Amino acid sequence: MIEGLVLLLVFQLLGNVAEMYFHLPVPGSVLGMFLLLVALIANDRLASWVRPISLVLISYLAVLFVPAGVGIMLHIDRLKNEALPIGVSLVVSTILTIAVTALVIKYSTICRNAKNGRRQGMNNIDFHGIEEIWSSLSTSSLLWLTVTLAAYLFAQKLYKWSNWNSLLNPVAVSIVTVVLLLMATHTPYQTYFSGAQFIHFLLGPTTVALAVPLYDLRIQLAKNWLPILLGLFAGAFTAITSTVLIAGLLGASPETIISLAPKSVTTPIAMSIAEKLGGLPALSASLVVLTGVLGSICAGPLFLLLKVDSSSAKGFALGLSAHGMGTSRAFQIDSTAGAYGSLAIGLTGLTTALLAPLLTPLLMKIFF
Repeated sequence: MIEGLVLLLVFQLLGNVAEMYFHLPVPGSVLGMFLLLVALIANDRLASWVRPISLVLISYLAVLFVPAGVGIMLHIDRLKNEALPIGVSLVVSTILTIAVTALVIKYSTICRNAKNGRRQGMNNIDFHGIEEIWSSLSTSSLLWLTVTLAAYLFAQKLYKWSNWNSLLNPVAVSIVTVVLLLMATHTPYQTYFSGAQFIHFLLGPTTVALAVPLYDLRIQLAKNWLPILLGLFAGAFTAITSTVLIAGLLGASPETIISLAPKSVTTPIAMSIAEKLGGLPALSASLVVLTGVLGSICAGPLFLLLKVDSSSAKGFALGLSAHGMGTSRAFQIDSTAGAYGSLAIGLTGLTTALLAPLLTPLLMKIFF
């Protein structure tokens, strides 16, 4: 597995170099994923190196979002002050984006297959001594790494015990658990993140590892290029326009609207777009996490309501609307859904980076 991990890190570095040298609006880890996909297609033997470690990392993709998600505690005041526009726009826009993307891919695939004639299927305690111990322990990296993993294991057990109730999404429960603990112990987020950053670091090579399921389904993905493109543009357009319009109608501030606009893409892209348009990058990062949680929670019931059975439609809709968290949820459906979710992460990031700077200022003229 060491060879595979080294290979993932090499391609992540190559992606980072490409991002910086060409000033691309896509994170280095996503570029590394596509570069590795090209390398796998060019040399089949590389697949045997990266597949074992890739499958392990992908299976734990969800927990890697917890440290970033805990950062929402830094924006509690703004979330309280603008709870209505932020909450409604996140929920409604995420549902609309999932629905539009899934339905466009579902029906465009049906039309394509029909055209081609094919079908697919406490009393005397020394509190002073305890405070001294806690003061020392709370700055330990080991403590917060352990807390994060323990919170996620607890959330997984709770999710299983609830018979997979979507409202008890493990990532959401983990984030809430850790945030409450940090607030109760008056521990700054920066102290927590210094311990949990190793988990966050693994997001990079894990994103690169998503090239493996893409490689395994490369023939099927190539055949479905038209439904993918239609779903991509319909979903990305819906995500941006619905968010800006709903938040604006409900009285959100200009900075909040701009920070909300790129909520469906990965954190680096969202922060970059927010910064360029005059928003708040840190707030945008938190809203990205919230969107991922919401998308993972509401996708299952929504697919049942819309009678979306296709793994490709489910996976692409999840990846487009809820980025990496949605893709993690897609892998729980099956490997096909996971592969489509992986593809959606990169394509949606690029499309949103192009559309958001054009659509957001134009739509905001309605309100300001």
